[in-house]
Amino acid sequence: MKRNSFIIKTQNSFFLSKTYLYYAIIIVILLKPAIIEDILFLDTLFNAFRVIVSICYIIKMVLFNKKIKKDWMIIASLFLIVLFSTIISHGNISKPIAHFLPGMGLIAFILADKNATYNKISAIVNTGIILLVLNFLTVVLYPEGLVYRVTNPELKIWILGQKQELGGFLIPLIFCGLALNYFDAYWRKKVICIVCLGVLTLILEQPIGALVCVILFVLLLFMDKYIIKINKSLLIIGIIMIFIGFQYICFNFDDLYYIQNALGKINTRGLSKVRTLNIRFSMWQFAWQCIFNHPLIGIGNLSVKEWIRLSNLQYISVLDNLYLDILFTGGLFSFALFIWLIKRCFNTFIRLWNERKIRYMGYCIFVLCVLFMEGSQYVPLVFLVLSVNCWFRNLYNQANDMTGVLRK
Repeated sequence: MKRNSFIIKTQNSFFLSKTYLYYAIIIVILLKPAIIEDILFLDTLFNAFRVIVSICYIIKMVLFNKKIKKDWMIIASLFLIVLFSTIISHGNISKPIAHFLPGMGLIAFILADKNATYNKISAIVNTGIILLVLNFLTVVLYPEGLVYRVTNPELKIWILGQKQELGGFLIPLIFCGLALNYFDAYWRKKVICIVCLGVLTLILEQPIGALVCVILFVLLLFMDKYIIKINKSLLIIGIIMIFIGFQYICFNFDDLYYIQNALGKINTRGLSKVRTLNIRFSMWQFAWQCIFNHPLIGIGNLSVKEWIRLSNLQYISVLDNLYLDILFTGGLFSFALFIWLIKRCFNTFIRLWNERKIRYMGYCIFVLCVLFMEGSQYVPLVFLVLSVNCWFRNLYNQANDMTGVLRK
């Protein structure tokens, strides 16, 4: 396409520049490949760099922007509520910092220079592809994992962490690739590469929830011409209905023999799906009890000692359900902010919903929201997707050289 030719010329030279290498280093620091959590020295080093880099870019964003973007402020408010709740509950303060600050830093990294939005998002996609390739190779070469977790030697850890963590990295990476592909056909092959590589890795690692979400996304792409009239309101209703269904199963799982029999026949790495779901549903039931007791600001990130005392369950740092984790740690105030953020995320594309590539991005957000129901993905890339309203307009204006097209 003629309108995209200047971008292709730019990227061919920019990919080899020192600035691009600098972007890649910053991105790796903020994303922090999950395997690093199981290497004590590197984990400490990366955490220190993540905090420093995040704070530096947040300061730069504040200094070089006339006003702070609303979506970034929503995430910052989420962080402050959870942090406050954690402090008054004498919980683990490092958890909310680790969960939210790198995501806030990554968004600030994008917003600090709006004229570099295209190059920074492209750097994220290319760096993400490299990490995906390395992760795939480690899964193939080391099927039992590269390292083992001291607290749970049964867990298999690869470059991007254990199998449950891959979906939170893969789906946002697909979204960023789709955002670039909207303006430049150059990225189409890379998006296909990400999807294929992701599916192959998921088949090998066997995280059922993430694999189902990616397959659902692919099905939505193939069925798009039949469901072209579907809008973001129906997608949001679908997310709500799925959430209600998950909670119904949670509280009635012991009586749902057909579901248990079906799950028992699924052979995956690690524990059986029936056992893992029983553990997860026990955590969710405990979470609901705490939510009813602390409805407004939640109970924060509990310390190990307090978690065991209140729940009589083995300590788990997150609830494996992002919606419930937000409710649990930050109460109704945080949950309302989180839902508002998702709504704004969908609203970014409402004016362009009739365009096929925009709907593809909407489907990606939908499956990401479905993924939240089986994992607590406090991943910087997830926050980048949810704050798309902050940066997509800059990307749109830069790629088309049409300032103000999507301004309110």
